[in-house]
Amino acid sequence: MPKSSRYDQRSDSRRRGVAQLVELGECLRKLSFSGPGLFHDPRPDAEEEKRLRDRIGTLELELDEFAYDRSKRVFRSALGLRGQDILFEPLALRAMAYVAHHWLIMGAPGPSVPRTSRAAGLGSLDDAIEARRIIHELIIQGNGVAFRDGSIEDGELLVGPALLRFLSGERRHPLIWTEQSMRERREQWERDKSRRACGGQSKRARASDRSPSISAGTNAPAGTARDIYEQLRPTVIGMDPTVRRFSVHMATHMKRVETIRRGETPSVGPVVLLLIGPSGSGKTFLAQQLGLLANLPFASADLSQTSSAAYVGQNFGECFQGLIQPGRKIADVECGILLLDEADKSCAKSSSHSEADPMGAGLQAEILRALEGCQQQVGGHRSNDSRRATINTYGMTFLLAGAFRGIETVVRDMSRTQGGLGFGTGSPNRGNGGIHEVLTTYGMLPELVNRIGAAIVFPEPSVKQLIAIATHPNGVIAKQNLFLNSFGFSLDPTRPAIEELAEWARATGTYARGLKNVLGIVSEETIFAAETGILKVTVDDVRRAIATMDASQLKG
Repeated sequence: MPKSSRYDQRSDSRRRGVAQLVELGECLRKLSFSGPGLFHDPRPDAEEEKRLRDRIGTLELELDEFAYDRSKRVFRSALGLRGQDILFEPLALRAMAYVAHHWLIMGAPGPSVPRTSRAAGLGSLDDAIEARRIIHELIIQGNGVAFRDGSIEDGELLVGPALLRFLSGERRHPLIWTEQSMRERREQWERDKSRRACGGQSKRARASDRSPSISAGTNAPAGTARDIYEQLRPTVIGMDPTVRRFSVHMATHMKRVETIRRGETPSVGPVVLLLIGPSGSGKTFLAQQLGLLANLPFASADLSQTSSAAYVGQNFGECFQGLIQPGRKIADVECGILLLDEADKSCAKSSSHSEADPMGAGLQAEILRALEGCQQQVGGHRSNDSRRATINTYGMTFLLAGAFRGIETVVRDMSRTQGGLGFGTGSPNRGNGGIHEVLTTYGMLPELVNRIGAAIVFPEPSVKQLIAIATHPNGVIAKQNLFLNSFGFSLDPTRPAIEELAEWARATGTYARGLKNVLGIVSEETIFAAETGILKVTVDDVRRAIATMDASQLKG
């Protein structure tokens, strides 16, 4: 069958599904909100009420079949169905239908939770109460419906992202929009218009308007900082200000890659960023996601296991070995991203603030050489690894990451003795130290500090952010279930269990990594017993898993 015919069939099928969903919402409204009232329809007589109820049953049956079709991934996602799932709550379908009808036909503000619950309940008080619980679950999942507080009494329900994609179709012209979304689409239209205006350029020249990936991968983010930011946001959850700053500097790197691919030398040296934050706050994860999206070589190395030449531990040249892979060109490696983790452990112990390697100054001197752009030998003289080469580091990006414990003490001490930090503080003879002076006092070489283009601080996630990280469609629970599905079961934590887990992760400073570890322990017994289905996780389950993990750490 020709590709165009298959597309037409899918498009027709989707349009029928949308029409059925909106009609279901209209029937629910007519049955639930009729009678006296300015905005109510006339109360239907017995015959009309029976016809409406019969029509609701027919539409639900047709939409059930639509949901069971695994090729309808967007619609299934809106209902919360994953993989081979075939069961869903009919009240969820009614709630989505009512919200979709309200926004498409009646407009803003959206329906409240009580009105949507009443419509989904079809006159049954028990069903209306159960519908509130299901609507809450849909909001948590974040695909079918969303919630906005404060617009009207009790808040209003919005069309979720997956439901909006289903309603709008594959061409993604949204049927529901806001002033902000229209402004963004207008800006995108202006950019596309500018590109089309360059009609005299060759196809290759037009393609260069976007920052390329090293291997021309289809996943590469476009060259603007906004494009990178928008592609990182779905996977890096609850860190928008941090991701925004990170995206700006990564856009600089992509432009440098573009310059190098044209055979030219960038006018600026390697991009060097300092990522400061506690373990589990997302430093490594953010860098990994950028490497995947940009289709760039990415590797991370632990500086706490690295020392200067001729000292114990691995040689600094071995930190680059993760970039060297079979079939990968050296030219690609020379535009890669290297994360140097535990960078605070390389600080020279010049004060009581630093927990540092006594040979940190020597290691920092080797790092400095790479950050300035040099011919770097990959692999040490003592290494048995066959991945040896010499690369030019001038086109690379270096990310120095670490917790920098005690740095707040440095800031406090310097503020007390020198009258503050940064521009416009302290003695006029002090100079503009700011974060550079803090890092130097902490134990980093001044020359190395001067190579850092920006310091990005990863704040400790709040309990609310940890809950979002756990429950997001791309969050910890979803990724854990993606793996556990191979064993035939999935985790379904209750809201109190998620809150308990988030509070523990915040209190212990384990953050996202702690969430993952506890969920792994929760699933151990089910994996061992080879059980299948949905595992309901309660507060007691979380507490037992935490106790088990604490006990194992004490024994270790």
